[in-house]
Amino acid sequence: MKIEIRKEVESDYFETEAMVRRSFYNKYAPGCDEHLMVHTLRTHPLFLEEFSRVAVVDGKIAGLIMYFMSKIVVDGREIPVPSFGPLCADHKYKNHGIGSKLLKETLPLVKAAGYPGVIIMGEPEYYPKFGFMRAGDLGLTDVQGNVFDAFMALEFEKDALRIPGGKFIEPEDICSFDDAELEEFDQQFPYLLKAIRPCQWPYDNANDERDGYHLEYATKFPRAFETLFESYLKELAEFDSDLLNHTGKEFVDEIRESICDASYVVCVGDEIAGLFVSSVPDQKIGDKDCASYLQELYISPRFRKRGIAKDIFLRFIQSQVRDTGFCMVEESPSGKYFKRLLEKNGYTYDLYKEDHVRVFCHVHR
Repeated sequence: MKIEIRKEVESDYFETEAMVRRSFYNKYAPGCDEHLMVHTLRTHPLFLEEFSRVAVVDGKIAGLIMYFMSKIVVDGREIPVPSFGPLCADHKYKNHGIGSKLLKETLPLVKAAGYPGVIIMGEPEYYPKFGFMRAGDLGLTDVQGNVFDAFMALEFEKDALRIPGGKFIEPEDICSFDDAELEEFDQQFPYLLKAIRPCQWPYDNANDERDGYHLEYATKFPRAFETLFESYLKELAEFDSDLLNHTGKEFVDEIRESICDASYVVCVGDEIAGLFVSSVPDQKIGDKDCASYLQELYISPRFRKRGIAKDIFLRFIQSQVRDTGFCMVEESPSGKYFKRLLEKNGYTYDLYKEDHVRVFCHVHR
């Protein structure tokens, strides 16, 4: 895949915003506002257009990095320091090296301009491979005096950002939007259903200490997810022999490319124990709409009998604010088990045949 990195031009604006929306929609919260941040940032006085770039694949906008000026305040002094955000790749181009290429192309530009480094709020599992470290280890805090893993700094020279007592301040008005403003801006884009999903801020996320497992986005473990899916298909093939004609990669590619699907791996400590796919409908199921639904859930044999599947299933069903549902092979052990769980916990449901084996179970709260 050939990735071109270039400056954004005005004719790109709508396509870029639509790409950013697809990248972030339902990732951290129901819906997203990062595309409105992009729209607002372009005309902001602290926008650093000279460092910002888009990634282009096959003539289409496939990624973006936008820089803006922030500052460190210490002893009455203000030290300008660039930040960036969002950095993203289109939904179907995750794990294709677009984010990495955008960083490698733009960070040298910031360094050449004479800045001491870059400070961001970002994913602590991703950025250290590019040289970022916890900003707190350099004596920095956020504006409230806090330090945390997602608050990170990249120094272009050793100790260039070691400023004990320094407070990092981003411009507040680049990402402060009310619901009405966001709703109005969203009208120009294709409709997407807002959904409650695992790994979002409002979701009751599981953690190892309390629940014995946790969930991670599968984009962090693409090969492990494919391997698990192969095992999952082999078990399902006992009830649907047609699945033997397909590879796990075929199904996984469909999941990755769909804006409706979000895939996760189930982790027990540092071990990957299973997979989970949450979806939102692109059309009504039967005569009713539903919220986010459970498409696939698989726990590896050696991690079974720990209550993980039960906990994921009930936690997910209980998280929804509207009727939801899940897909299953009705005669499989897991299908029978999940229906019993619903009945035991006071839920009612309807079944909708999807094909000769797969069934959609519509759950009523």
